Amino acid sequence: MIRSADIGLDAAGLAAVSPFHCVIDAQDRLLQVGRSLAKLLPELQEATSLGDLIHIRSPAGPATYAHLTGCTGQLIILELPTQDGLNIRAQTIPGANGTLILVGSPWFTEMSHIGACGLSLADFARHESVTDLLLLVQSQSASLIDATTLADALSALNHQLEGRVQQRTQALQEKTAALQQEMSDRQRLEAELRLAQKLESVGQLAAGIAHEINTPIQFIGNNLRFLGDALKDLMTVVGQVTPLLAATKAAGCAVVESTAMRIAADKADLPYLEGELPKAVEQSLEGIERVATLVRALKEFSHPDGGGHKPSDLNHAVENALIVSRNEYRYVADAMVHAEAGLPPVSCNLGEINQVLLNLLVNAAHAIADVEKTKGRGTITISTKRDGDWVEIAIADTGTGIPEHARPNIFDLFFTTKPVGKGTGQGLYLVHSIVTKKHHGTITFTTTVGSGTTFTVRLPITPTPLAS
Repeated sequence: MIRSADIGLDAAGLAAVSPFHCVIDAQDRLLQVGRSLAKLLPELQEATSLGDLIHIRSPAGPATYAHLTGCTGQLIILELPTQDGLNIRAQTIPGANGTLILVGSPWFTEMSHIGACGLSLADFARHESVTDLLLLVQSQSASLIDATTLADALSALNHQLEGRVQQRTQALQEKTAALQQEMSDRQRLEAELRLAQKLESVGQLAAGIAHEINTPIQFIGNNLRFLGDALKDLMTVVGQVTPLLAATKAAGCAVVESTAMRIAADKADLPYLEGELPKAVEQSLEGIERVATLVRALKEFSHPDGGGHKPSDLNHAVENALIVSRNEYRYVADAMVHAEAGLPPVSCNLGEINQVLLNLLVNAAHAIADVEKTKGRGTITISTKRDGDWVEIAIADTGTGIPEHARPNIFDLFFTTKPVGKGTGQGLYLVHSIVTKKHHGTITFTTTVGSGTTFTVRLPITPTPLAS
């Protein structure tokens, strides 16, 4: 231990005033230790530097001359390594010859701790009350500053924590939204796949049935045409025989053959047959032609198209859709077509456009059927026209109209305004998907509750790829 009498104060006097003091010089050498501080930490008697045994907690740093000089005017808290929970609160006082004096006292929260540290009241300096009060006020001020600093640090940490929580929450919400969108897309794709498979099976079945029906219809039609031609020839012969029978009767001929012929002619009612047989054949041929037209439309409607886009006549597609869906609307509505002549071919997947037209026509028929009992027979109006580089198809009905609350969701998957068992909510969703996603077109509607709805489909004549 380095002893020096040249520190500006008498060692005994300094010990009496502050028994917990110590003195260091600019080379960090420990020059003097108060008796009570030495009692608490005997190792200081042999130490050459204060920093060997003591750490400064506040202001945090090493127990060096440079650091302590920067703490002038502040309350310094020294941590003693051998005394748990015991701190020395001190201040620096400049000494002679550049020395630095630390004067202070231990800080206890309980008086019982004094005895546990091996101290007694005799180890404490006698104080003057005014000085003690000033030191207490300064200590409280320093404590308030420390508390404010800690509160600011805590507030900053809370702010950082809140920011991180918000970032993590936002990231979690974005991931959740992305996951929900992915699940929705997957459900939509699965629904589309199931519906496409179902439509493909129905289309194949319809094409097969149409083919099977077409063969007997053809030979029935051929036979009826043959019968019609033969009937004309027979009626010509009958026309020649009738005057002959009348002449033999007038001449009073008693020929047995002529008498039997007259009896047979009267029994057959030749005038009636002459008027009705051609009508019967004509009506049969007309029925056969209607069946053949339906079969051709069904074959074209359900014929596999390979999934590609080809120039197609939409006016002809409308005609086929009306023929195929006739059984849906014939009992509740009349169909009116206003097709623009010379409509240019539209590059499209005709099978999918046929499905769009069929779904819209069936929906129109159902809407009219809901009000047919109160309003009478309705009307479905289909119109086509060219609008620049687009072709427009409008299908209007005089049905119930779409309720206002349902309009925002009318094209959503599985959404339907029909009662349970009548609708699946896939028709308009499929229509929207085919028109907008597969043909780069648009579909809109105007509606008035109680008056009807008009769906307008717009397709580009030559579609361009959508940006991904």
